[in-house]
Amino acid sequence: MRFRLLSMTGSISRWRWMPTAFIWDRATYRRIRQGKLLGPDKIIGVSAYNKELAVEAQKEGADYLGVGDVFGTSTKAGTHHVEIDTLREICNAVKIPVVAIGGVNQSNVAKLAGTGVSGAAVISAIIASKNITEAATNMLSLLQKEVIVNSPRA
Repeated sequence: MRFRLLSMTGSISRWRWMPTAFIWDRATYRRIRQGKLLGPDKIIGVSAYNKELAVEAQKEGADYLGVGDVFGTSTKAGTHHVEIDTLREICNAVKIPVVAIGGVNQSNVAKLAGTGVSGAAVISAIIASKNITEAATNMLSLLQKEVIVNSPRA
């Protein structure tokens, strides 16, 4: 499993994402969870691409799951493709937030509606835009109106 660090301020709808390049083995993750390395207030996310990994991550104490790649990605090599049905299955199997990742953009974000995701991680669709602020605002609006509002977890 890959373990990622997320910094959060405010409510879950106001996550402040920090670089998630930190990858730890299971022993290091347990030390982190026990508050020995980073302190107990850190939010740790785990990458998962199937229900079994997702359930295991939740049992290990993950705070959220990054699930994907859902729509294909050029940002990261060696990913596992996750079908929408698998994403839905993962969301139904765990109680922690699930964040869809991988190729999410304005043309496909509505396909996440009804899956149960709590949000989506978006890189290329925003960074590649001529107006980053506008792209981020539009993506957030689409997520809130079409995905999160239609989530079984909402």
